[in-house]
Amino acid sequence: DFGRGVCAAMGPYRIAIATQGTRGDFQPALSLGLGLIKAGHDVKFFGNPDHIRMAAEFNLPGASISIEVKDLLASERGLRAMESGDLAKLGASQDFATDNKEDMEKD
Repeated sequence: DFGRGVCAAMGPYRIAIATQGTRGDFQPALSLGLGLIKAGHDVKFFGNPDHIRMAAEFNLPGASISIEVKDLLASERGLRAMESGDLAKLGASQDFATDNKEDMEKD
């Protein structure tokens, strides 16, 4: 209960957790967020739509701030980059995000 003793003296914090990566990357952050809420803090997640949906399954608030990497890789641009072996071609992912802005705003 180290966190409870230290935090009780300072009061609750508002904590933002930004994530990216796979589900395996996200789950430890989700566990951390749940522990922080249990300790009395306010937590909000920021990440790709899949992570935000998973956080919502645990009643944790969140906002989509990035694209799904799997969707980028499945796009025409992603397929060309993987075929050529030049993943630097993905550097224009901003174009992909702009083209898919509507999908991101749904989450």
